[in-house]
Amino acid sequence: MNVAIDTTALMLNKAGVHVYLRELLEALRDVEGINLVPVCYDLKAERTNRLMSKLDTLYRDVIWQNLVLPRDIGKAGVDLFHAPQPRTTVGAPVPFVVTVYDLYVYHNPQGYSWWTSFLYHLVPMILRRASVIITISEFSRRELIRFVPGLDPSKIVVTPLGVSERFQPASKDACGRVRQKYNLPERFLLAVNTLEPRKNLLPFLEAFSRIQNKIDEHLVLVGSPGWVPKHAASILETMRRNERIHYVGYVPDEDLEVLYSAASAYVFPSSYEGFGLPAVEAMACGCPVIASKGSSLDEVIGGAGLQFDPASQDEMAETILRMVGSVSLRDTFKAKGFENAARYS
Repeated sequence: MNVAIDTTALMLNKAGVHVYLRELLEALRDVEGINLVPVCYDLKAERTNRLMSKLDTLYRDVIWQNLVLPRDIGKAGVDLFHAPQPRTTVGAPVPFVVTVYDLYVYHNPQGYSWWTSFLYHLVPMILRRASVIITISEFSRRELIRFVPGLDPSKIVVTPLGVSERFQPASKDACGRVRQKYNLPERFLLAVNTLEPRKNLLPFLEAFSRIQNKIDEHLVLVGSPGWVPKHAASILETMRRNERIHYVGYVPDEDLEVLYSAASAYVFPSSYEGFGLPAVEAMACGCPVIASKGSSLDEVIGGAGLQFDPASQDEMAETILRMVGSVSLRDTFKAKGFENAARYS
């Protein structure tokens, strides 16, 4: 079978869709009988001019997706098209599959640009036309049924995300080298989040500041700034005011797996997740996990971590203190985490 797949996300960022697509392509190359045909928007260079960047995005989302992409799919002579995100063409000339990660934009449209919110008005039409919809958790399957009227539930397939085999416990020497590389303290809590509103970082930073004098751990935050500049700036300013918070930005996977291994615990304060892969990556590296309740995290954590109400800074702080203050509790959840991570191959 010849399968066209939109690989544009590989060029746009290093976050969720990029990781999903990279790992999917690697796995599909080993599947006998599938011939992959990449189709991609030609992003010639990063636009530094704001106006040119906006015009480039407009061209990609309107002209390329709806005129050029269908033409390229048709010329490729493929049997199937896979769009690894729901903002895709409305005119695929062959049967197509769409991957949907979450539907947070429908909960909080004001958290996105007006253009993104507008484009998501087209997503229900795309999903109703799709032959199959892949989503990544039972929670996201329920969200699809809730937010897309007339959608046939039988064509939704849940395929939980898999943890790359590269995520495993690192040696003490490796942990020391990475701490030295990023100038980090011996003991720290780790959070891996894009700096965006649903990650719930401002309340988390406040909760940490309340208890930082009661624990030895500093806080290390990994993640890119995200797409809401004012929100990211507020988070960055809050971190700058606290010398026990270390923001290292984006780090490559080979360093991230070591940071998970070196941390006393991983904290995931997000108020909404379609899956929450970093929590499972942390478990695979032997790092005990503290995470929010709700959205997909209840099913993904699977009882293998401590959880708190993301709307309660007090509960957040108390849960962190409970985990950090007990070696036996950390050992218990380290063991449970290994078992849970093994479910996501």
